Amino acid sequence: MAATGFGGAIAPTPLVRSWRTSFLTLRDETLTNLPRTSTPQLLNNLIFSHSHTLLCAAPELPSHEVLSDILFMMELVASTSSDQEDCIHIYTQTS
Repeated sequence: MAATGFGGAIAPTPLVRSWRTSFLTLRDETLTNLPRTSTPQLLNNLIFSHSHTLLCAAPELPSHEVLSDILFMMELVASTSSDQEDCIHIYTQTS
C-alpha cells in the first residue's frame, strides 16, 4: 500500500518521482543562463537513457502532465537545435 502524505494524499510512486525528476531537471538545466550541456546531451542523459522507466511511469501520471512535458521537450528541440540532423534524431527517439 502506498504511503500517504499530508492531508491523506497518496505519495507518488518511484516511477512517478523518476518522471518528474527527469523533466524538472531538464527544465532547470535548460533555463540556466549558461547551459553546461548541449540539448541533445541533456535529452540523452535525462530522458532517453531512462526511456523504459519513463514509459512505465506515463500511465501513472495525469495525461495533461505527460502531454505538457512532451510538448516542452519538443519545443525545446525545435528552439535550440540548429542542426537538422539533431532534430531528426531527437524526434525519432520521441516517437
